Amino acid sequence: MTFGSAETENDWIGFFGSYTGALIGAVVAVIVSRIQAKGAREDFEKQMEIQAQQVKEQMENEINALKLSNRVFIDYTMDVQQLLLSGRDEDENKILLPRDFNNFIRHNPNEYLEDQQVSFIKLQYYGSAECVLDMKIKMKRSSLENYPDEQWDYMYLTGWRKDHNVFIPVSKSNREEARALLMLEIEYTTLLQETLRFTSDLVNKTEKCVLIKNGVEQVIYERELHNEYYIFPGNRSSKN
Repeated sequence: MTFGSAETENDWIGFFGSYTGALIGAVVAVIVSRIQAKGAREDFEKQMEIQAQQVKEQMENEINALKLSNRVFIDYTMDVQQLLLSGRDEDENKILLPRDFNNFIRHNPNEYLEDQQVSFIKLQYYGSAECVLDMKIKMKRSSLENYPDEQWDYMYLTGWRKDHNVFIPVSKSNREEARALLMLEIEYTTLLQETLRFTSDLVNKTEKCVLIKNGVEQVIYERELHNEYYIFPGNRSSKN
């Protein structure tokens, strides 16, 4: 090892020792740096995942809050009125016709129909949204003696604005054709594409509203029906 300018072996040993130490130090530094960079990258990716999840949850919460603010609930009252509802604004009132009333109106002149008193369902709208869409209505009534199988009626309405009135005739006033409402079911879609179904079961005395999502029903509210007694101002429904 004593060649070149080295006078003793220790000179070369010292040289190679310092060179090898510097090389090992550099390699260790690179390895540590890469480990630190990998750890920092993993921490960053984890932090980004957490932030993305937080943003997703915040967006879902905002969407749910928006859906709740645009959710509409439907109810109804019943009243006895003249069949054609003459005198009401045609642009703000609609009468949905079950089959028997549709046939009855088609085969009788207005002069005769205007004197007919019937019991009506008047749908009621609760919510801040301006309208609902795609209404599917099922109504079950007690059978007529001559038509024992005609209990269910199906009606459709493409949209319902909150400032419009919707009426459904249920029964004529004469005893021979009187029918009792047994069940009313209304399925509808909100502007934010939520599907809800309102069901009023007068046989079992229950009412409920469910949210339908991916074929699964979530009960929003359910209550027992109790007898409700009320009159309109002026008692205009009185026959006296």
